[in-house]
Amino acid sequence: MTPFLRAVYDELLERATQPPFDERARTLRNQFAERCGRFEADDENAGERDAAAWEDVLVHGGLASAIADTMQDAAEADLARGFAAAQRGVFRFEKSESALVAHDLWSGAAFLLLDKDDIGRDIATASERMATPICEGRVLASVEGCAILPGAVFHPPDAGAAIAATLVVARERQMKTDEALDALLRMHHKFQTYTRLRVELAYSPDGLG
Repeated sequence: MTPFLRAVYDELLERATQPPFDERARTLRNQFAERCGRFEADDENAGERDAAAWEDVLVHGGLASAIADTMQDAAEADLARGFAAAQRGVFRFEKSESALVAHDLWSGAAFLLLDKDDIGRDIATASERMATPICEGRVLASVEGCAILPGAVFHPPDAGAAIAATLVVARERQMKTDEALDALLRMHHKFQTYTRLRVELAYSPDGLG
């Protein structure tokens, strides 16, 4: 995210851990873990999954909008409410000249990422050394460009074909976005939890529920 977006997002996180929002946040985080899988605290994936849970609390759970109603700074409050419009998707990235474009495998939309987006910069740098990562998360759009929210989860690069095939079945079943993408997070949890599990077994339509 940009520095200003990050500052507002971090303030939302801080307020979400305090009364009167903390109990609701705790409930929403537990619901997310039940839907998408929970890692033990010492697991290497725990931090990424915890960030995804907090993002879900603020955006999908509506806590960002609720907290925004209590904020004194009008510009920060408007931006906090804007997080509710972030689009959830499964993104594959492509460098276009000097820009980074996020292609959503679920909706088919494409998003031009802001130069100041720190997550986008990290992805662009990583793409120079390895296969393009597949990122499940939310993109916040503006007239200047788009930014990725901090709760992104990175699927294995070699899961691309299996994910695409699974999403085809999800669309055929007319699954809602959150239903389909929550299922992908469960598949990610399964793949990371079971050793020696082949990616095509972890990521398959059988896991859609």
